[in-house]
Amino acid sequence: MKYKNVKFLPFGWDSYIHPFSGIKEGNNKISFIGNWEKHRENILLSLFSNFSIDIYGANYWITKSRNQKIKKNYKALYLDNKNFAKTVSDYSINLNILREQHYVNNIPDAVIMRSFEVPGSGGFLISNRCETALDLFTEDYDAVFYDTTEELKDKLIYYLKNNKQRTEIIKNSHRKIKKNFQYHNIAQIVLNDLNKLS
Repeated sequence: MKYKNVKFLPFGWDSYIHPFSGIKEGNNKISFIGNWEKHRENILLSLFSNFSIDIYGANYWITKSRNQKIKKNYKALYLDNKNFAKTVSDYSINLNILREQHYVNNIPDAVIMRSFEVPGSGGFLISNRCETALDLFTEDYDAVFYDTTEELKDKLIYYLKNNKQRTEIIKNSHRKIKKNFQYHNIAQIVLNDLNKLS
């Protein structure tokens, strides 16, 4: 069966749930917010020799992982909406490591809510490079991406040292999210499309 007028509808940012409180200088630290998966753990462990990364998420990071470095860097079980916004804006860099369910033929292919909530809240995000994300964002202007762990290491080093460029990307990204990807913007797209059908 073929469908007509099929469109991709992205996630967005809700400024009430995740308020923007300005762009901060950053604490020169890195965070990862998300639940445990073995491949996520492996990526973080490969980074621990060069970086200290604070982990937030369900306590599977304690119960599933046997690695003491993981347990040592685990900070909190749950961040409510306001604390999420404050946390991502406090950290200099927030990592987005996609879950395995977001891979198609072993290639990352997803733009998740974090892609909008972090810059909406004033945070700096480094995400997996994927085609969908490149359709929505301009690389190294309003988003930063990586393919390999080595590329991720290089970008972590670079943006920890170059606060001016990091801040400019936050400004550009927040501007884009605020203009195009708030949920009322997305709702308006749906309403406009529905009106065309009537």
